[in-house]
Formats: sequence, structure tokens, C-alpha cells
Amino acid sequence: TKRPVLEKVINNLSLKTTPEMLEKEIRVELIRDTQLILIEVKNHDAQKAATIANSVVDNFSQEVDKLQEERTSKNTIAVVEAASAPNKSDSPKKALSILLAFFLSLLASSGIIILIEYLDDTFKDDSDVQDFLNLPNLGTLNYIKEANRKPGKLVALADPQSPLVESLREIRTNIQFSQPEKTNKTVVITSAVPAEGKSLISANLAVVMAQAGFKTVLIDADLHRPSQHEIFKLDNISGLSNLLTAEKEMTIKYQETQTPGLKVIPSGSFIPNPAEWLGSTRLHEILEKVRGDGNQIILLDTPPIGLVTDAAVLSSMTDGTVIVVELGKTQRDKVKKAIDSIIRVGGQVIGTVLNSKKPSGGQDGYYYYKNA
Repeated sequence: TKRPVLEKVINNLSLKTTPEMLEKEIRVELIRDTQLILIEVKNHDAQKAATIANSVVDNFSQEVDKLQEERTSKNTIAVVEAASAPNKSDSPKKALSILLAFFLSLLASSGIIILIEYLDDTFKDDSDVQDFLNLPNLGTLNYIKEANRKPGKLVALADPQSPLVESLREIRTNIQFSQPEKTNKTVVITSAVPAEGKSLISANLAVVMAQAGFKTVLIDADLHRPSQHEIFKLDNISGLSNLLTAEKEMTIKYQETQTPGLKVIPSGSFIPNPAEWLGSTRLHEILEKVRGDGNQIILLDTPPIGLVTDAAVLSSMTDGTVIVVELGKTQRDKVKKAIDSIIRVGGQVIGTVLNSKKPSGGQDGYYYYKNA
């Protein structure tokens, strides 16, 4: 990593030097107990030193991007303070550039050694998730193309023999056996942060539940950014929000889908302060009514738990919560905080569903759930 960076700096700035000579002008230091790295350039020309320091930052970031091309996470380097020529009160030969970066920079006699894993707080694989969270992995979904997020496009219907749908069936089985004493289950599907794929996973999981013979209801409880009516091509004139805000008890109107045994309660019309309504006794009454209608599986697609309190509140009213984790993107601390918030309100976390961009086992990729 060191030499390519220095060569690019030399070429970009048309410096009359060699990588070996330029290396002697640069000092890199990891600031203890922080995620900051200090880059110091010494040169007889203060402005030139600042220019070199900033060029090192830019080119180093590009090299990290290249090293991470086969990884699922993006470069997380950010410039906190760009290098500038020192003023008169400073040493005229120094220019500093501070980087905020999720990588380890070790100083060695030969130069800079880069280990990208350092301070990368994202989950990498299923064992990583299980070891850190001490929760079972209910299943891993591999690689869904963006094109398959079109409204009405459900892979569980379009490609039922694909490896992805087999993984969905595995998740279905694991949810069922997570609480074998409960034949009928009400489960929250959520994530710690947005765009982890929870809504598409909820939709397809509802389909495979119904295909297994379970009388299933999918409730779009993401009143902030609802999507189930789009996925199933349903109207959203009336739904959960209307049930919550009705002055008197309303009859629950389920919307039929093309999958026998699967019905949907969409989000309904917009309401302000949805968290307050979702935490009300009215929601508890609605869930009891849905259960009383003979439904065996009730899935609730909720907002990301790290953004709003809705999902945590809902988890306390259900049998358990499934957290969607995107490998290479979801940060450990955010998932841990999400789980803690569920536990604080008396909820139970059944396990995780891993959403991975990289196909496993050398198989061709099929579908990767995104933007949901």
C-alpha cells in the first residue's frame, strides 16, 4: 500500500523525488485511544508540505478503496482536518493532516503498514455475528439485485427454486422452532439502521410462511416509510394507522394477495407521531383481534430500531423480534444498542437474519435485499 501511494503523490504533484526520498519526509502516527491518524510532512516549503500531506490523504483513500473492492464495506476514511501551511508561530517545516479512519496504521522501519480490519466495526460473517451478539443466526440471504426491488416483484413467487428462497424457508423453520411451545407466533422484523432489507425480507418471509400452510398476516407497521402496499401492489387508503386512530373500534380489513393464506394490513394513511400510536393500548387490542381471527403467523415490518422507538415498543407486544443485519455494513454497536432497547421494554430477540452481498459456497448470486 505504501509505495503505490507515494508514487501517485509524486506523479500527481510532479515532484522531483523518489518514493524512498519522499517517505523520509512523512511521519504517520496513530493517536492513542482514538480513531485518528496523524500524518506529518516535513519540507523546506511549508505550502508544499501541506500540498503533499493532502495528496497523501487523497491517494491513500483511493488505495484503501481498491483493497476493499472484494469486501462488502465501503471506504470509511474521512478527512477531519485538511493540511495547511503552518503560521509563523509554528514550525515552518511541518504540515499536518488528520484522518478519521477505520483501519490500523502501524509504523514500521520500512514505512506504513495498513490493516483495514482495525476499528472496522461492521460484522463480517455469521460466526462474527453469533459470537458478538450471542444470538442464533436464523439464516443468511445472498445477493439480491436492485432490479428485483420493483413493486410486486417477490422472489419467493418469481423464483421459488432459487437458493435464496431455500434460505427463506430455512429462516421460516428456525423461527417456528425458536419457540416450539408456541404454535401461533407474532414476530417483529426490524433492523438497527435503514436500508438493511427488512421490508423485502418481511414480504418474502410472509409468502413462504403461507406456502407452508400457515394462515399468515403481514402488518406494515413502518408508518414512517411504508412499502408493503407497493411490494404487493395493494391500495393504501386504509390500514393500520386508520385502525389506531379510529374513534371507535373498526373492523379489520385484510387485503388479499396472490398467495393463498397470506393477507396484508398496509400502513394506511399518514399520521403524525406514529410512535405514540404504536405504543398505545389500541395496538395491543388490534393484535389480539388479529390473533383471534385464527391467524397463525403475524409478521410486523417495523421501522429501523436505531432511528425511532416504534420497533422497541412493538417488540414488547409480540412473541419475539428478528433483527436483519447487513454484513460488511451494519455496525456492532448499533445492533447491540438496538437489542438493549428491546430488552429494556421486556421484548425478546429470537435471532438475526444476515443479508450478504457476497454469494456463499461459490454459487451464482441471486438476490440481495436492499433499500428496505
